[in-house]
Amino acid sequence: MKRTTQLIALLPAVCLLQACGIVPQTPASSDMTVVFDRTDSIRNCPDAQTLLSPFDLERDRFQGLHIVLTTASDVDVNGRTVIDLKPQNELTSNIVDREKDISRFATQIQQALDSIRREPPCGHSIVYRAVAREANALASSSSTNKYLLVYSDLLEANGEVSFYRAGQLREIRRHPDTVSQLLESGLPLQPLAGMQVFLLYEPRSFADNGAFMPVAAMYRRMLERHGATVHVAAQFSRP
Repeated sequence: MKRTTQLIALLPAVCLLQACGIVPQTPASSDMTVVFDRTDSIRNCPDAQTLLSPFDLERDRFQGLHIVLTTASDVDVNGRTVIDLKPQNELTSNIVDREKDISRFATQIQQALDSIRREPPCGHSIVYRAVAREANALASSSSTNKYLLVYSDLLEANGEVSFYRAGQLREIRRHPDTVSQLLESGLPLQPLAGMQVFLLYEPRSFADNGAFMPVAAMYRRMLERHGATVHVAAQFSRP
């Protein structure tokens, strides 16, 4: 009965807007894909609040979010969890119901993150193809905002390429384009214009930093060459 009363109360406002030629707009939507590297213990796996806080759902309740959670591992086929919060029109929606939708959405994300965190680490790392595959999939999205988050040290060890070898790291520092072209020969990147890519990692030591930063710089150069905007950081925050 309360919901019916609220809808009836909204009708005059909606009719007035339509009579004036003003059509209420549905808020913008965002697509976000998050790739977690299982080749090391997932120590910097965020919780749902950390992932969602940059979208400020308390203030902007009616925006849409389409989130894909997946992993990079020692195989090319990895599970994907898709969780949706559909965009709604503020004038024709019920705030109480929307808050319940948001709470359910956050709970589903946290459950998926907990499941990923429990997965054991892998011995090899197919990082590039996991990132490229998800970047190409996200590139086809028609959403207003597209975000690709990669929680990884980016160190490849796929049987053909190993960034753990000192010689390979020297090659990345001296000739990053040569190494990135080798990676792309296995799975080319599509145009990534309009995509925000976040390479998220917090080095544990001076040596760890010395391995991560050249690889991150190579990834930045490679992804930006295809039109993406790339951020190297410890935590995700919307620009």
